[in-house]
Amino acid sequence: MEIIRVEKQIGKLTLSFETGYLAKQAAGACLTQYGDTVVLTAAATGPSRPGTDFFPLTCDYRERTAAAGKFPGGFIKREGRPTTKEILTCRLMDRPIRPMFPKGFRDEVQVMANVLSSDRQNDGDVLAMNGAAVALGLSSLPFDGPLAAVRLAHINDEFVVFPTHEELEESDLDLIISGNKESVLMIEGFSREMPEDIMLKAIETCHEYIKQICDMQLEFLEKAGAKESNYEAAAPNPIYQTLVDRYYNDFKSAKQTSGKQNRAEAVKALKERVKAEMIPDPNAEDAITDPVFKEAWHDLDERIVRDLILAGTRPDGRDGNTLRAIECKVDVLPRVHGSAVSNAARRNRW
Repeated sequence: MEIIRVEKQIGKLTLSFETGYLAKQAAGACLTQYGDTVVLTAAATGPSRPGTDFFPLTCDYRERTAAAGKFPGGFIKREGRPTTKEILTCRLMDRPIRPMFPKGFRDEVQVMANVLSSDRQNDGDVLAMNGAAVALGLSSLPFDGPLAAVRLAHINDEFVVFPTHEELEESDLDLIISGNKESVLMIEGFSREMPEDIMLKAIETCHEYIKQICDMQLEFLEKAGAKESNYEAAAPNPIYQTLVDRYYNDFKSAKQTSGKQNRAEAVKALKERVKAEMIPDPNAEDAITDPVFKEAWHDLDERIVRDLILAGTRPDGRDGNTLRAIECKVDVLPRVHGSAVSNAARRNRW
């Protein structure tokens, strides 16, 4: 297989995608490079365990010290458990790509990203996010790409795309945006009391760069000959519409019950009643199975919560501008260095 490479200058340096040399047994693999930071991202898939009722997607990101030309010091020379930063990067990879798979897709998918080389200035996290989208695009998985991600800084009233670690020290913004050519899918980051108009401009600037990287990915996938997906969408749940027609209003009323505990009990009682009416004899030959009922009930729950929020009311009665009441106390325990507890929505946090 010949090596396919596409590159373009994004910001101060060149962003490139390459495939055809490494990880040939993966469903799709990509080398993503910016500066001297290189990340290998590979995607693999297989059938999930029988009875799986969710999409088993696993994203993993690892930064090895060897990537910077070093090895762990001290008595133990092996790499340890994933750092907090690596775990957070796994989440950054997962969040934008998960909704790009079709509803009902249940095959197991693993996306593994390893930083092979690091110049210690250009972070590998955003490169892994882009590499994940490219690797999935190269595979035969039903992934609705392209999908791109960028990091943006704000230094001296100017936006800087793919900033270095040194530039981030001077920036009042560290923003990661992921999306496709049509819309923004994920926003992550922080700023130092930035005005809303500048933040909006930052998001729009990120999306312009995202469009450029998506065009790069489309060109790359065309050159590499991306595989066609043979996935056939699953049939719709046979009882979902029946639940909507019969129990939508009852479920919506239960969801608007005042008090978290009372609301949970009202929903539980309704679910038991509906299940008894829909499945009077679980042992009957044509009885609705429990997984089918659970899936339909979950989808109806999701729809009702969404409808309530779009109508301007959350399930607990708050509107979009009202904060949940919170109570905080300090010095609640003796003989400790310090103690504090907060109480919100019947949940305590120490």
